Amino acid sequence: MKFVLGLACVLPLLTPVTAAQGQSGDFLAALAATRSSDAESATSYLADALLKDPGEQALIRQQMRILTIEGDFDAALEYAQDFLQIDAEDQLALNIVRIEAIKRGDWSSALSTLPRPAGSRLDDIIEAIAYTSILTGDGQIDEALTKIEDGLDAIGFSHLGNYARGLVYTTQAEYENAADAFAAFINQDPFQYPRMAQIAAEALERSGDTDNAKLLYEALLTTGARVAGEAGLRRIAQGEAMPDALAIKPLDIYTELLFVIARLLAEQDSPQLAYRFAQEIGYLLTPQSSLYPGYTEVIASSLLELERYEEAETFYAALEQVEEFKLAALLGQVQALSDQRRYDDALSVLDEAEDLLGGAPGINRQRGILYFRAQDYKSAVDAFGAWRDQVPTLGTGAAQPLFIAGISHYRLDDFDNMEEALLKSLELNPDDPNVLNFLAYSWVERGLNLDQGFEMLNRAVEMQPDSGAIIDSLGWAYYQLGEYEDALPHLERAFQLNPWSWEIAEHVGDVYWKLDRTREAQYFWARALDLPDIPEDHVEAIDVKMTDGLPDDDDAAPE
Repeated sequence: MKFVLGLACVLPLLTPVTAAQGQSGDFLAALAATRSSDAESATSYLADALLKDPGEQALIRQQMRILTIEGDFDAALEYAQDFLQIDAEDQLALNIVRIEAIKRGDWSSALSTLPRPAGSRLDDIIEAIAYTSILTGDGQIDEALTKIEDGLDAIGFSHLGNYARGLVYTTQAEYENAADAFAAFINQDPFQYPRMAQIAAEALERSGDTDNAKLLYEALLTTGARVAGEAGLRRIAQGEAMPDALAIKPLDIYTELLFVIARLLAEQDSPQLAYRFAQEIGYLLTPQSSLYPGYTEVIASSLLELERYEEAETFYAALEQVEEFKLAALLGQVQALSDQRRYDDALSVLDEAEDLLGGAPGINRQRGILYFRAQDYKSAVDAFGAWRDQVPTLGTGAAQPLFIAGISHYRLDDFDNMEEALLKSLELNPDDPNVLNFLAYSWVERGLNLDQGFEMLNRAVEMQPDSGAIIDSLGWAYYQLGEYEDALPHLERAFQLNPWSWEIAEHVGDVYWKLDRTREAQYFWARALDLPDIPEDHVEAIDVKMTDGLPDDDDAAPE
């Protein structure tokens, strides 16, 4: 799922604009910068606006919000402290003060910012995490454990509760209790993330349960935590002590638990929230922290989903230096470069990933997708062919690349191989409306399998009744058969759903011309010429229509 660009999707709109704000060019510039994901300019303009109107609460809150979302809690702190003089219960300001106090280890100050007001289930989980870390730092261990029971166990998050208990016990050097808590966690939710299994293995190692610790470390060898697994096995084999750098501190309770939540949010198509919480984690960590690469990966993947591709590329490039994250970093860069349409660069980085893996079917599949996006259809079908040779048995995940391979064959007028790829895609996923639409249209367009084609097109429309592209295919199929009256309502509906498609606008113009509604036809052809991404050859073809219209013979093959 994609989201609107950058900051605009993580920041709610400002409170209603006051007269003072409405007169401020800086305020309007800050709004524009916010919607363009330019945090640096937004904060600069807001700072200038605040010089002119220092008491305006909406400006202060927006400044705090942007700074915290971009991870600059130090800069946000002064605004937060001032704002609490105006509204002592403002949750954004309290959160800024709390995070900064946690970083300094000022547990009493952090505790004074709690509780949070009752809210969503996510709010309850975040409050429980904050309480657990802060109470542990303040030496109130029993109270911290009670908060875990009340805030995590009671709402059905007992697996995270056991993980939290293990962390709390570890800070107190109660390694037997920690090992028991982590063992309970693993029994409930094994290896949700390698990082969690790594922490559990280290606790078991500290407790002297080296047999179970070895089992976990060995399992980590096939995950992104391979280096940690190798280090743990080496320590056990050589009788080495656990390094001080791996000691768990109260601050780590907050970052480790919040990291789990950020990862869950990222996987549940909530990159805005994942990015927001990851920024809190990043503020509390140092680059030397063992969690830092994981934080970087969440930030990078969230930026990718938020369509902030250049920033995502930068974070992935930094992550590439960490051995256990190198492959994920390379593949993330491939995606970021592809989304910037830098296909040659993306293919070069993909070659690096292939060298790292020693060859893998997934590389050729991704290579085919990149060539397809670059409109190099011959190279795309070659790459997809190599992929299929490497994978003798195709699972449901192959349906989408087969669809793309089929489109590539179509672009090369290789209809036999197109049909073979699309039929195989439908065999793996019979209810994909886009594949049904494409294959059926290709048949109707060439006068083949008409009954089956129309049945498939109508089925695709039933599955996606609000898809302008699919409805356009059905209407254009009727047009191809000369059934213009039947084509018209479908094409008009398609344009209503997707008024920014030059192709649909052209189709509407064509059907109007065939129905002798020439004035309307001229309007829609002109509309098509004004829409983005129209190819030059279609500009020329529509210019001819604007001058000469379409052939009078209804049986003539339309362009």
